[in-house]
Amino acid sequence: MGGCYHCGEPLPAKGHYSLIIDGQERAMCCPACVAVSETILGAGLDDYYRLRDQQASRPNDGAEDFLQYDSPAVFQQFSSSRNGLWQSQLSIGDMHCAACAWLIEHRLGMMDGVRSIRVNLQRGMATVEWDPATVKLSAVFDAIYRLGYGVQPWSAEGHLEQMREQQRGLLRRLGLAGVAMMQLMMVAVALYAGDFQGIDDDTRSLLRWFSLALATPVIAYSSQPFFKGAWRGLRSRRLGMDVPVSLALIAAYLASLQATVRGEGHVYFDTVSMFCFFLLLSRFIQNNLQLRREQTMRPLLPMTARKLLADGSNQWLALSALEPGDEIVVQPGEVVPVDATIIAGSSSVEDSAFTGEFMPKRKAVGDMVLAGSHNIDGSLYLRVGAEVGQSRLSQIDQLLDSARLNRPPIAELADRLSGYFTLFVLFCSGAAFFYWSVHPGHSAFLTALAVLVVSCPCALSLATPSSYAAAISALRRRGALVANAAVLENLEHISHVIFDKTGTLTEGRPRLMAIERDSEIEEARLLGIASALELESSHPIAQAFARDRLADAGFTPMTLHASNLELRAGEGVEGDVDGLRYRIGSRRFCLPDATEADDGNMTVYLVRDGVLLARFVLQDSLREEAKQAVSALQSRGIRSLLLSGDDSDQVAWLAGQLHFDEYRAACSAADKLARIRELQAQGATVMMVGDGVNDAPVIAAADVSIAMAAASDLTRSCADVALLSNRLSLIETVFEKAVQMRRVLRQNIFWALLYNGTALPAAAMGLVPPWLAALGMSASSLVVVLNALRLDRREQRAAHQAELRKLEEAGV
Repeated sequence: MGGCYHCGEPLPAKGHYSLIIDGQERAMCCPACVAVSETILGAGLDDYYRLRDQQASRPNDGAEDFLQYDSPAVFQQFSSSRNGLWQSQLSIGDMHCAACAWLIEHRLGMMDGVRSIRVNLQRGMATVEWDPATVKLSAVFDAIYRLGYGVQPWSAEGHLEQMREQQRGLLRRLGLAGVAMMQLMMVAVALYAGDFQGIDDDTRSLLRWFSLALATPVIAYSSQPFFKGAWRGLRSRRLGMDVPVSLALIAAYLASLQATVRGEGHVYFDTVSMFCFFLLLSRFIQNNLQLRREQTMRPLLPMTARKLLADGSNQWLALSALEPGDEIVVQPGEVVPVDATIIAGSSSVEDSAFTGEFMPKRKAVGDMVLAGSHNIDGSLYLRVGAEVGQSRLSQIDQLLDSARLNRPPIAELADRLSGYFTLFVLFCSGAAFFYWSVHPGHSAFLTALAVLVVSCPCALSLATPSSYAAAISALRRRGALVANAAVLENLEHISHVIFDKTGTLTEGRPRLMAIERDSEIEEARLLGIASALELESSHPIAQAFARDRLADAGFTPMTLHASNLELRAGEGVEGDVDGLRYRIGSRRFCLPDATEADDGNMTVYLVRDGVLLARFVLQDSLREEAKQAVSALQSRGIRSLLLSGDDSDQVAWLAGQLHFDEYRAACSAADKLARIRELQAQGATVMMVGDGVNDAPVIAAADVSIAMAAASDLTRSCADVALLSNRLSLIETVFEKAVQMRRVLRQNIFWALLYNGTALPAAAMGLVPPWLAALGMSASSLVVVLNALRLDRREQRAAHQAELRKLEEAGV
């Protein structure tokens, strides 16, 4: 009796389970496999059984309870919101091949409320975009579970552990292949010497059978990653780079097996082991580089934290047990475990993971410290501000995963080219075998093997993703988080850049400088009215009227309360104070019929029933790097525009100071959006730099968008690049790194084409032995990866130097 059709497990001695699939009765081992198969067939996804390259894992018999993930407090820890939809990242277990990813994508794609689903087979991750008004997240979990796959929320720590386990598996396969290769090479020397110096048949036969015994585990175990990859590609009708490698390994092994059994001909067991060893070594080094990049890009958080108790003592708790409002202590040399506010103590804190600035900064009471920052020299007492899963570090992880899932057009093109090139390599290998079979001079079989391996398109396929990954990693270290990998390609075509003013070119913290009264109302009451009206507004100008900010500026407002507030985006606020209706905001909003001239200051007006009561003169300082940033973009031939929601009194002055090509004041979000559409209709490629909530639709509409560090969550989620600090010089850094990336990418593609264009003819001419072909193919892939890593090398050196400085400061 065969095994279960679904999972391959032995059939039970008692009981009979079966299902009709493809018109035939298929035996099953348990009701759970029957249920999963019925789910697959019921959804019309029976192609899964045709596409899969190995059988599924046996599902659990018991039902899982996923209702816990319907709670917003739970799913927000691994999800992000955008335009009323939620995007959740899930870790999928027991995925074996492309058919598994295909099955999950098609099954969830049929669910109402699931807008999109992308499965990354290599990372074991699914990104699901869903509508909370239509579907519950527990239903998504349940649908995946009923297909027979394990499912749980995605975590970066779990992914790193998965990568480490993959490395351990590769190391085991590599070790076996290496030991076998050394032994087989010694045996091969004896066999080759015997062909010239004479060897008796029994000894030759013994050495061949011994070689077969050593080579069989290499084929059966060490070579499995190549066979699985090749079979997966063939099942999905795509010729991948593993196809020619697998053909070479299998052909060499079977030819050697035949020669051993018959006792005649040549054996190539040493070639098999060298093929496998060099190819595994290349893959191991590449995976190790990727693992190191993952570890250095994301600071690892501690698993526990010291919670302060009521009696002043502290207790170690698991990080997941901490709640907002808890108080913890972080000692010198430790990593801050959660986003928190300092309530006692002061210390130098290094947060280069977020700002890209490696020099520590002094933090004191009231300052915010972020999870993943390093506490240098003082004890810090902190109040937890957010759940562990909602920290800034978690948000960065989500954006990075989004960037990895996004494949630039050039990457798709490289994949298609590699598929066609693989077909070409197979043709050349067959042609070389035929030619040397007819024209003696070189071994037709060995020449065909060399052609199969030497021109495997690994380097061509790795050229694009390795360059993009290194550039994204380098920018992450500098303090610019790329959420859309295609932006590095699109920056080359930017023709116009649009800046917002407040919070982007200026510090975004206006300060009240003077009050010009136009009524008999006393100053304290005017300030009280303004403060009450602006209380609920989040606009930077409104924050200047907060009571603490007014006190810092030397003003004392009266305590008043406003009601019936109406906020007008980009214009001002209207509301009632003590039964009277007031307006505060721009001149256009408060005094639409006024004709007074601009005075060059940032002025906020307060009116009652259309009568001017006071003018509040504010001042917002220009960012130090603003002029340099605008000038650097203009030197690239990019036209600069300033579109601000503020009135033109300060916008015109600022545009003149920074030499903008065009400026417009009093622009609403709709005005900015219309200007972008107008430029795009004229063939322009537009970049937008902003920070406000009202910039979110404009950010989304631009061809390339950059959000400042102080931007709203909505604006940052819409942006292609999110700056982790407010240094405008980072914009030029992004352009520079994009130029470097394109240069390295062209070098990689040129090298890959040059190598394949040179190596393939040489191998077809019989000039490249099989062992050198395997070594050359591995070396070409490593050259591409190492060349790409040059993009991140300077940032890695800077990080290392910063670590040394921290050790010196700590007295180590």
